[in-house]
Amino acid sequence: MNKFKKISVLLAALTLLHMLAFSAAYAETSDSDAAGDPPAVEDSVGQDADEPAEEPEDETLEYDEMAVKVLKLEVVKGSGALPNDHFKATILLQNTSPYDISNPHTALDVSDKSYNTVAETKVAFADGLTLKPGESRILPFEFESIVDVDAGQSTKNLRTEITDYIYAERGDASDFVPGTYVFVGNKQIKVKAADPQGYVYLPAKNMLEALGYKFTWQAKTSTFTAVKGKVKIEHKVGTSIVKLNGKAVKIDAGDTANVNKVPMISAAKLPVFHKGLIVTTAVHDNVKIIAIADTAAN
Repeated sequence: MNKFKKISVLLAALTLLHMLAFSAAYAETSDSDAAGDPPAVEDSVGQDADEPAEEPEDETLEYDEMAVKVLKLEVVKGSGALPNDHFKATILLQNTSPYDISNPHTALDVSDKSYNTVAETKVAFADGLTLKPGESRILPFEFESIVDVDAGQSTKNLRTEITDYIYAERGDASDFVPGTYVFVGNKQIKVKAADPQGYVYLPAKNMLEALGYKFTWQAKTSTFTAVKGKVKIEHKVGTSIVKLNGKAVKIDAGDTANVNKVPMISAAKLPVFHKGLIVTTAVHDNVKIIAIADTAAN
C-alpha cells in the first residue's frame, strides 16, 4: 500500500470514530430528558439568584393621604452626629388614608422674617416607620443650620415650610365600608357621626372622654360639663358660648347640636373645647377619615 493510500485509510477511520462518539453522547442526553431531568436554567439577566428582590419604590402621596406639620422649632446643643448647636423640630404626621403608609419623607425649609433661608433639610425618620389608617404620630427631627445658632435662642421670628411632596410606601387598603372613621392618636374611637347641613358632628361624650375628661350631661338644661384635672368645660348645646374654667369663648351656635337627643360637637370645633387638638379630615370615595392629634399631651 503506497503512502497516500495509508493516509486516506487513517483519516477515514478517525472520522468514523468521531461519528460513533457523537452518536453515543446524543443518545445519553436524550435518555436523560426522557427520564424527566429538567434542563439547566440561567439566572435572570441583572438579578443574581441569591440576591433579594428589589424593595418597592417610594410613591408621591396626594394631599389627602398624609398631613405633615411642624409643631415646634427650637435650637438645641450639639451632640453625636450633629456636634454644633442646631435645630430640633417637633413634627406631626397624620395618616388620613384608608391604608398603611410607611417610611414617609419630605423636605423642610426654615427662613427668617425677610425670607432668607436659615436651614434646609430632607426630613426622614427611622426606617420601618409605619402609620396605620387615621394614626397621628409626633416625632422629633434634628438638623443643621446654615447660619450660626446658639442653644436656647428664640425661634419666634423664624418660619417653617414643607417644601416638597410627601413620599412614602403605600400599603394594602384596609377593609373600610362606607362611613366616617374617627381616630385619636393611634386609637380608633367607635362613634356614630352625623353630618346635617354640612357639619360633621361627633358625640361630645365619646370625644371628650377619649381625651381624658369626666363627662356629665344635664338633659333638662341641655348642658354638659367636662372636667380633666384643673380644666373645666361648660356648654349649653346650640348656644354660642363655651366656658373654659369660667372664661367665655365664642363659637357659632351651629357648632354644637342635639342630634337624635345626643349632644354633638362639630369636628372642626373640637380644638375650642380642648386646646392643642389638631383635626385633619380627608375623604376617599365614601370613606371619611378624621385624624385627631392631642399635641398638648406631648
